[in-house]
Amino acid sequence: DDDPADVAAIAHAEANMGDYKLKSAEDYEVPQDQAVDPEKKRRQMVLLDENILHIKQQFNIRFEELRSLKLQIVKGLQESNERVREIDGLLGEPVPTNLFEPALDPTEWRHERQLHTEAAWVF
Repeated sequence: DDDPADVAAIAHAEANMGDYKLKSAEDYEVPQDQAVDPEKKRRQMVLLDENILHIKQQFNIRFEELRSLKLQIVKGLQESNERVREIDGLLGEPVPTNLFEPALDPTEWRHERQLHTEAAWVF
């Protein structure tokens, strides 16, 4: 009644399964290459610390790049707004009041943080 392909697959698996010991068995011994000792854990912790440092450095680099991009975009918008005002002035149009005026927060820039007082940080 069983599918011959299934029977053959089960027979192949049983024949090639190997000698697997249960870890809960009383006579189970941890193979030397799988044993955990303090030196292996210490090495693992050092590697993890190095990986964390690398990830933080990459994050900071990307953050600085994005902040520079933001600065370029803000400057570009300010220049475009100024050009719109010049053109409106030449055409005799009133100065538009609905232009988006981006502003930079000085607290975002590391070298300007000390220029602000404690009161500026309270919301």
